[in-house]
Amino acid sequence: MYQTQNDEVWIFLSHSNKDYEKVRLVRNVLEGQSLRPLMFFLHCLSDDEEIDSLIKREIDCRTRFILCDSENARASKWVQNISRIILIPLNSSRMQRMEVLLYR
Repeated sequence: MYQTQNDEVWIFLSHSNKDYEKVRLVRNVLEGQSLRPLMFFLHCLSDDEEIDSLIKREIDCRTRFILCDSENARASKWVQNISRIILIPLNSSRMQRMEVLLYR
């Protein structure tokens, strides 16, 4: 398992914005375990390419990835895009150092 130099575990939480309140509970539990989860709720960006680029950069900086699965997440174009980003490059160096989890 890859960790940052200071042994912090940084987690990208993939979720539907419609599940924000439920995913906050997951984030709070992770923070209570001294982990560093990141969840997006982007209203300030409207350009799809800019959002996609930002998400890719953030995923690249994380040591773990958690997909918070729900009906809303399965219907979200962004969660589907993120899932493709994570699942396609299984042999990339990023995937060799990242632990991918599914939370339902």
